[in-house]
Amino acid sequence: MPTSRSQSGSVIMDENLIEQLSVKVCQRLEDHLNKKLGKIENKISELSNRFEEKIEEISSKMSDITDSMVSNNAKITDITEKLNNIEAAHKRNSLRFDGIAESDNENLMSVLINICCNILKVKCCSTDINNIYRQGKFDVGRKPRTILQKYKNICKRRFN
Repeated sequence: MPTSRSQSGSVIMDENLIEQLSVKVCQRLEDHLNKKLGKIENKISELSNRFEEKIEEISSKMSDITDSMVSNNAKITDITEKLNNIEAAHKRNSLRFDGIAESDNENLMSVLINICCNILKVKCCSTDINNIYRQGKFDVGRKPRTILQKYKNICKRRFN
């Protein structure tokens, strides 16, 4: 029986040793996992902080872009109004003539001065006129192109 006792004592010792080793392994494993978990948590925290900084940076840039867009829209509106005024002034200083036949080597200045003086019975001379031209592209089979006559100022256009 001594052998059985010694075997059972040995088994108990082996079990105790295994238990102690198991506790140590579990403790080391837990420590190792806690260290890894701490590193992961730190990395996640760093990434979270970086993302928050980037979000703030992007938000700031978006705000700047929005402000710039509002400013640009106001400028576009202002420029559009100015362009409309310029176009209106341009039209006030111009006359359009439609239906006047086209000919090769035509002298639009003399043609229109003749129309103004002889047909419309209005005084008109070449010094009153800034520019005369036909509008659009010449096409043989189509009606004559419109003639635009631009006066130096609106008073001359009114034939005063």
